[in-house]
Amino acid sequence: MQRKMQNEEGDSDCVYSDDLKSLNSDCDSENEDCDFPKHNPKTDVLNPKLVLGMIFGNKKEFKEAVIANQATIGKSIEWIKDDREKARAKCRKPECKWKILGSLMQRDTLSFQIKMFESEHTCFGWNYNNESVNASWIARRYVDKIKSNKTWKVSEFRDTVSRELQLHVSMHQARRAKEKAIAMIDGHINDQFSILWDYCNEIVRSNPGTSVFMKLTPNETPNKPMRFQKIYVCFATCKFGFKAGCRKIIGVYGCWLKGTMYGAQLLSAVTLDGNNNIFPIAYETVEKENKETWEWFLTYLMNDLEIE
Repeated sequence: MQRKMQNEEGDSDCVYSDDLKSLNSDCDSENEDCDFPKHNPKTDVLNPKLVLGMIFGNKKEFKEAVIANQATIGKSIEWIKDDREKARAKCRKPECKWKILGSLMQRDTLSFQIKMFESEHTCFGWNYNNESVNASWIARRYVDKIKSNKTWKVSEFRDTVSRELQLHVSMHQARRAKEKAIAMIDGHINDQFSILWDYCNEIVRSNPGTSVFMKLTPNETPNKPMRFQKIYVCFATCKFGFKAGCRKIIGVYGCWLKGTMYGAQLLSAVTLDGNNNIFPIAYETVEKENKETWEWFLTYLMNDLEIE
């Protein structure tokens, strides 16, 4: 048995339930018996179930679950109220009575709880042009499949998404979804650049005798961190191995780095060991291959290998 409680503006912002006690009185694990179901974002990402009183870690988690839940049944929704404390959605078809409201719990500044839920749609038909489904949602849903197949062609990826979700997905949307999924897998490129100093320090700490040199340039934007330009690495074992038992012939080569490196190139130096197997010596990541970057690389290489 449930009865709606009107707020000062006349909106049905909460529901009082005899079965769930009061949805406005949050659970205290020490003093109260908390039986509200909790959403698990890791296991419920593909087809989340929504019930009155369900608790979510935050508002973003709540909204993502609602969109995913409705997309699986071919319904498109719109958010008619979305602020720090509340998020309310309804079906895009005016005649439909489906609606949901989530809001902050009283004793928790982050957790969201479903306070009102009309779960049955009174409209008919499958929405193939679902405006609620965006590239970010597609990326989260297909991140595991893309992780095992990063070379998946965008056209084939789009056809798979369109067929499995029964949605119209544009090439641009599919491309953006794949890019976002790869960023989720590999980590955002800016986050990786920001920990390069930690990477250099860890190499030196765990590999005594290793040579690591990194060059940065001032950022064009004032008060912004310096920009990465290039890095040279020659591991101690490679350095000593060359001197101890490799042929005194060095091969150098440059190649493009594909992926999220913004067109960077890799310069490398290799030789042959006693069994005629390729033996790596050093490498350098540079912004482009030219005389200046090769001189920078070969100067450090000559010093490491004591070439006069």
